[in-house]
Amino acid sequence: QQYQRQQQYQQQQYHLAQQQARGQAIMQAQYEQQQQQIRSASTSLAPTASPSPMLGIKLDRPVSSDDICIICSAADHQMLECPYRMNSEILNRRMMEVQADRDISESKRFMLLSALRTFLSAVSVVSGLH
Repeated sequence: QQYQRQQQYQQQQYHLAQQQARGQAIMQAQYEQQQQQIRSASTSLAPTASPSPMLGIKLDRPVSSDDICIICSAADHQMLECPYRMNSEILNRRMMEVQADRDISESKRFMLLSALRTFLSAVSVVSGLH
């Protein structure tokens, strides 16, 4: 009886250790993936892209233009492919720019702001998971 209990206990400890190791591996993988995304986001701006002013480059197209990414103003992708779509700092700054832009119609402003808000809430959900 004592021997069997000892065996069970060891098995439980082994399973616990395995679960912990698996959890750590997943966390590590997620962390590495995040780092990778951050690295690629900072390097993968296509040459045609004109990033937001905060990168020290003046926008050559107004936010209200339809053929550009509303997050970074690049013309070669839409916001869903934008490398900055999970960067809350950039999203927030973009929201302030949209609010300050007097050339945008109210309906367009509302549309842009709600799109940016959607991304921001996604960011907070994701960062809450990590």
